[in-house]
Amino acid sequence: PVTSGNGDGLPFQNARFIEIAGAVADRKGNFFIYDEGANNIRVVRPNGIIETFLRDVTLARRGTVPPLSADSLGLIGLSSRGVLVRLTASGVQPYSTTPIDLGGSPYAIDGDDNVYFFRAGALVRRAPNGAESSIPFGTSSSWRPGILASQMFV
Repeated sequence: PVTSGNGDGLPFQNARFIEIAGAVADRKGNFFIYDEGANNIRVVRPNGIIETFLRDVTLARRGTVPPLSADSLGLIGLSSRGVLVRLTASGVQPYSTTPIDLGGSPYAIDGDDNVYFFRAGALVRRAPNGAESSIPFGTSSSWRPGILASQMFV
């Protein structure tokens, strides 16, 4: 990696960010950070070295919904149009072609590329082909969106 004024090529502690808007780890131990202020995605490798993963990328931030997630193949982002996109070092690739109305809900993606989120009192599973199914839950449920999204389908 090329060392620059943002700390690329150096230990993570030397990194500089403008406005962090999301972060996620992948299965390989990489930790991705979306710097919304710089429109970059940075990655901290398992060895602690940081580098810029993808430049000039704009992701959506809807309420408290994090703009980054990961699936079995790598990094996923929520575009400003509400469409999930795959983020690779070579650019932004389509992940799905139809917008997903997350309604401010956190989301998670399982190993089969199903997207899970909350809508109108139900847990919704959206399959890669766009088909949706839902499981309603009561208001007395101990499942809360933030807890469930961070614990399910890992």
